[in-house]
Amino acid sequence: MPCLALDSKIIARHLSISWSICLGGDTLANRRYDPEASREDILHAAERLFAEHGYGDVSTSAIAEAAGVSQSQIHYHFKTKRELWSQVFQLQLAEYFAVQSRMLGTIDVEGVEVLT
Repeated sequence: MPCLALDSKIIARHLSISWSICLGGDTLANRRYDPEASREDILHAAERLFAEHGYGDVSTSAIAEAAGVSQSQIHYHFKTKRELWSQVFQLQLAEYFAVQSRMLGTIDVEGVEVLT
């Protein structure tokens, strides 16, 4: 039995090092207690997966796996998959309108009536 315990410790250490490398040195233990970082990771993973596969073909478990969080964290932050989709959509719209505003800011509108 001691061999099994030793193997488990070696495996756990290896996984910890692997995750640390994947997260740029930030360990899962540190990230677990940073709700905002977890929320951002979920949003980015969901955005990528929805874009690649569509809303209907993406499960919350796939999003959780891609974000490196538990599925319960998705439900904690967003309650439902539809609410998560809505947040991703709103972020995309905000980004789109920011780009449009910058583009419009560079257009010469002299002599054009502005509607308010």
